[in-house]
Amino acid sequence: CCVHGILEISNYCKQRCAYCGINLENKSLTRYRMTTEQIVQAAYTAIEKYGFKALVLQSGEDPAYSIDQLVDIITRIKEKSPALIFISFGEVGLDGLERLYEAGARGLLTRFETSNSVLYEKLHPGCSLENRLSHIRYAESLGYLILTGALIGLPGQTNQDIVNDIYLAKDLNAEM
Repeated sequence: CCVHGILEISNYCKQRCAYCGINLENKSLTRYRMTTEQIVQAAYTAIEKYGFKALVLQSGEDPAYSIDQLVDIITRIKEKSPALIFISFGEVGLDGLERLYEAGARGLLTRFETSNSVLYEKLHPGCSLENRLSHIRYAESLGYLILTGALIGLPGQTNQDIVNDIYLAKDLNAEM
């Protein structure tokens, strides 16, 4: 059993995912974004005061955080703690995945959401399932622990889609 803390560093997102409450189109949401110092301090508190051994750093696809800044955050946390760091920032690019792994991130939390590419593209305007899967597969090849899965109850989803989702999670070597 692994108990991990989730540190939501931002609820800004550049994507327009149809099901997501933090998508770019949600104008009624009060937005926040933590600074580097706030993130590092919150991580230390979670690790030192509350005893978490694993942390998920999570946000929407927030363009305000550069890969350099995310690398700096992870590096600073890892300098003072052996905690297992998972990342969940959406698609950061293959180079971004590599740099974050080198900084000390060891897990990737990215849902593929559906194995049905047509349904995926309806939910994610301008995005492709192929690109999402390439990120997950590349992360696994780097050594990341893969935390992924599908959403159940999507409009237009069939029982066969759900079966295919289970097979895809197995194919992606999902740890969780």
